[in-house]
Amino acid sequence: MIVSICGYNCSGSSAVLDLLKEYEEAIVIDFECMLLDFPDGIRSLDQNVNSAGLYFREDLAFTRFEKFVHNNRNIQKFSNYNADKITQRYIQDLTGVSWQGRSVYDYMTKDCIEKNYWLVKRMVEKAVYKLLKKRIGFTNRLMRMRDKDVDFYSRTREYIDELIVSFGGDLSKINVMDQLMPPIAASTFFKYVNDGCAIIVDRDPRDMFLNLNMGVDCECVPRNGNDFVKYHKLWWGNREN
Repeated sequence: MIVSICGYNCSGSSAVLDLLKEYEEAIVIDFECMLLDFPDGIRSLDQNVNSAGLYFREDLAFTRFEKFVHNNRNIQKFSNYNADKITQRYIQDLTGVSWQGRSVYDYMTKDCIEKNYWLVKRMVEKAVYKLLKKRIGFTNRLMRMRDKDVDFYSRTREYIDELIVSFGGDLSKINVMDQLMPPIAASTFFKYVNDGCAIIVDRDPRDMFLNLNMGVDCECVPRNGNDFVKYHKLWWGNREN
């Protein structure tokens, strides 16, 4: 079983995590693993690779997901730096075809210095081809398309299990993870995990606001009173009943 402790910012989900550490049958994986809901995480990957006729999005989503996992220090540390290998196998299994190529999007999304460097490499490519009729591929990179015959959700559940084991979890026990799923519509994320459930931690917003203005380190929440009320309405207003 995989249990996600889902808390709103500064709602006190860490206290629930500490409480569950007291139970022998529970293995608490003690870091915030927002792998499913963060931008470029599993849900973003799902939305991009499972949409018809959008192969540029598929290719970009694979690359972004790999970078997201690679750059997440906690995922790397708690997996004993095995997360990249596990992720590469996952992406390879989802890939139907791969090749060395380039996309105009590669150029569009670069900053000024990177664009100029990319353009210089393209000029060299064109010059070499004009003189030698040889393609050198300075601007090429790995490009991929999704294999629609592979069950995305089944393979994703296997991937999450592999990561949990690398984090020190035991699939025969209750594995507790912090913030694996968001508190808003947590049940929509159950399709990505085997035997998943969520504990949603809520708190009186007045208490949260007081804590914020008493020095709690949580800069992702507005501290101005009017802004906090708007923030609370916009986020909490979308939660499940």
